[in-house]
Amino acid sequence: MIISYLGKECFKITQGDFTCVLNPPNKDSAWSKGMSRFGANVAISTTLTDDFSGTDLFSYGETVPFEIRGAGRYEIDGIEVTGAGFYIDRAVGNGKGTEKILNTVYSITIDDIDIAFLGPINTAEITGEAREVLGSPHILFVPIGGADVIDPKQAAKIAVMLDAHITIPMDYGSDQNPDALKMFLKEMGAEGVKPEDKLTLKRRDIESKEGEVMVLSC
Repeated sequence: MIISYLGKECFKITQGDFTCVLNPPNKDSAWSKGMSRFGANVAISTTLTDDFSGTDLFSYGETVPFEIRGAGRYEIDGIEVTGAGFYIDRAVGNGKGTEKILNTVYSITIDDIDIAFLGPINTAEITGEAREVLGSPHILFVPIGGADVIDPKQAAKIAVMLDAHITIPMDYGSDQNPDALKMFLKEMGAEGVKPEDKLTLKRRDIESKEGEVMVLSC
């Protein structure tokens, strides 16, 4: 399995001839500017907003992604996906307060590797069906930015709660706290971790790790 970070909360996961894209921005999102184009077999979105639910850049030639956009169980091209939804507060433009939008957290199994993908959550209280769906994953993708998503301390709390073998931080760009990554690494006792261009992982390698943080450069 090869994992690459494309910015904000967008990741490309490749396993053999299969490609999955997580939280892809659409063409109206500022985060799509300059993003490389490729064909994805599956596109998984946690929230139906411009930043997290586009397929414009990820249909290429005859490859058009199967879209997963909400709670339920899915199986396609040999991967299994289970989603559970709950409402989160998101800021409304021009300082007009917040609105509730539905966010779906996912458990994704690719090549016997279990992935937990949280989306732009702004609470560390993950309970009920969502907590059950996430289980204890091999890999956890968690936002850390602290502006309109959870902060580094809350993200570390979730990482400990879910007991993931590997935690990958996301959503700590220019719209978030500029010190978020540094703070998160300190919370996790991983100050020496350096960003990598991509991760190449196998299950047997993952299972030998305990609570390790890996950072991907965008």
